[in-house]
Amino acid sequence: MRKVIFIFFVLSIQISSYGQIDYTKQYFNGKSLFREGKYNLAMETFKPLLTSDRNNQYSEYATFYYALSAYNLGYKSLAKTNFNQIKTLHPAWDKMDDVNYWIGKINLEDKDYFQGLKILALVQDKNLLTSVEAMKAKSIGEITDAETLKLMHEDSSKILFSAFVRSFARAVASTLATTASFGYS
Repeated sequence: MRKVIFIFFVLSIQISSYGQIDYTKQYFNGKSLFREGKYNLAMETFKPLLTSDRNNQYSEYATFYYALSAYNLGYKSLAKTNFNQIKTLHPAWDKMDDVNYWIGKINLEDKDYFQGLKILALVQDKNLLTSVEAMKAKSIGEITDAETLKLMHEDSSKILFSAFVRSFARAVASTLATTASFGYS
């Protein structure tokens, strides 16, 4: 009887682990395919990792690379949907500047200038800011529609003001942090 119970126990463990995904292996396989430029295969490899699961620590990264793969294959709408999914499901993710960068880039490429500029204004990562400014300048330089330019000019004061407020807040925070580190109060 003990032998039957033992066999049943071993079989139940094997059956329950049969359908599980090795998240780490799956993620790194997908990332390798992405780096090789095999975007179709990368998307298929990342697909099982897209769902949030408490055992899956790669959900955000898999969704990010899935979206980049879609973008590189010309599926900008799918890419944007997945980037927005990251914003919705993981709003505190440490790579949110990268997500906003790509959403802004897609919006500008689709000539949704106002939304693109609004999203790009959220990017704070100093490593991305030069690229963001170049992208904005290029996109705005390509606008030939007089009405769009007029609306952008009217809206630019709002954008500039909010950028000034963010910049001022960062400067104040930096000054306060520096002051605090020297023991001043």
